[in-house]
Amino acid sequence: MPDVEDMIKAIRKKLRSGYPEGELKNELLEKGHLAEDIERWFFVASGHSNKPSEANSRLNTNSAMFYLSGVALLITGITIMSADTWLKEYGP
Repeated sequence: MPDVEDMIKAIRKKLRSGYPEGELKNELLEKGHLAEDIERWFFVASGHSNKPSEANSRLNTNSAMFYLSGVALLITGITIMSADTWLKEYGP
């Protein structure tokens, strides 16, 4: 099994040559690689990070921000709905 650096170099090479990202991910899944590892390799191969361990922590941070934004929007929506109801009942 090739080491991580070789795998990242191979992914970069195939992506630069125009190989579809989805097909490459499916190939790697069929070969038995974990989806989490594949996402980390693609993250590093795309130039977002130089180290796979750093990529893993950045991916986790990004998902935390995504969830935080979703909760904030949910709270905002509930607040707007309750204010609208209050205005209809007690407004002029």
